[in-house]
Amino acid sequence: MPPGLYTVTVKFRGHEAKATVKVQADPRSQNREADWQQRWAAINRGGALQEAAAEAIERIGRIRTDVDAAVAKAKLAVEKKEKEKEKEQIRDQGKEASSPLAAAAEKLGKQLDEIEKRLWNRPDAKGILPPDDVADQIGIAFGAITGQWDPPSPTQLEALRQAGDKLEKVLGDFNRFCATELAAFRQRVAEAKAELLAEEPPITVAKPGS
Repeated sequence: MPPGLYTVTVKFRGHEAKATVKVQADPRSQNREADWQQRWAAINRGGALQEAAAEAIERIGRIRTDVDAAVAKAKLAVEKKEKEKEKEQIRDQGKEASSPLAAAAEKLGKQLDEIEKRLWNRPDAKGILPPDDVADQIGIAFGAITGQWDPPSPTQLEALRQAGDKLEKVLGDFNRFCATELAAFRQRVAEAKAELLAEEPPITVAKPGS
């Protein structure tokens, strides 16, 4: 945060208190006012990128959990309905009723995997993983900027810009996936009367001042 006077507001259980604090510059720094503002703008940008990437990662996890639960619920509904029929009918019709949703869920999971690999290297992920996932690039660029008092260098700003462009591309693909493939799967889930998937708004990177 740049040096200056700030109003701090604390809220707790219906109570609110305000106070003015003064942030002093590090006496070792040679930064001018414009330098502090440039550094702060870059920090805000990096923080917004990190928040958007984290939200996408968390949402992918929620989608996976909901998809698995929806398939399980649909399978239980089929089994309950088919228990009233003969054993041979249960075996044959149960497979026919439950497999389409399970197959769609498997396809959806693979599409999620491809998007998630571009975002970050999940701890339990297997196979060959990309060394330059977006979350790592954002973290490296953000760490370089926050690890010094000086204003960000052109190289650091360019690294942050490139990471932001890649994140915007991944978020665009993820939002389209949610609006198309996930929406179609949600409809299948509703038809199977196992509705669990909640529709969520597209993910965007917060703009300064928002």
